[in-house]
Formats: sequence, structure tokens, C-alpha cells
Amino acid sequence: MRQTPGTEGQKSEKIPDPLILTDGKELKFDDWYSKMKNKLRANQDCYSTEELQMAYIELCVGGEAADHLRPYLDEQAEEHVSTAQELFDVLKEIYEDLNKKKKA
Repeated sequence: MRQTPGTEGQKSEKIPDPLILTDGKELKFDDWYSKMKNKLRANQDCYSTEELQMAYIELCVGGEAADHLRPYLDEQAEEHVSTAQELFDVLKEIYEDLNKKKKA
């Protein structure tokens, strides 16, 4: 994380947690994704590893969205991923298409 002079060792200001993404309808995926990326970037001192970022993403999904991610979080599964961006990409593939179909 880039720090300005004199801020080394200081914790970042806590950014509010985004709402839970469940089905991409009640809360639009693009809105959730933007808030998640900003949260992870602004509070990078709290989410400094891929494991912490992935755990936070898992906490911010529920219902159908959590079901979609489950095999990608299972270390024993063939589909297992190892980065936060890969988890975002899984959800993007599902929910960006859903939102585009709704607009068409």
C-alpha cells in the first residue's frame, strides 16, 4: 500500500462494509464489485494477503452468490482458485451477463 510521509504504521480509516451480494438482482453486481474493490484497496493494511481478501469476499456474499463461489473456495475441489481477483471473475461471469440480459 502506498503511504504518504508520516503515515507509515498508521491504520487506514475503516471503509464501511458493502451490503451482502446474494443474487445480483437486489444489489446490482457492478455496484457491489466497485464497493468491494474500493474497500480492499482503501483498507489494504487489513486485507494484505490473498487469503484475507478471499475470506473477506466470502463474508460479503450469501445465498445464490455464496453457492456459486463454494467450489472455488474448497481447496480440495478441482475448481479451487487462489486469488481474490479469480473469485471476482467467477462472479463477474455470472452476474455481469445477468445484468446485461436484463437491460436488453
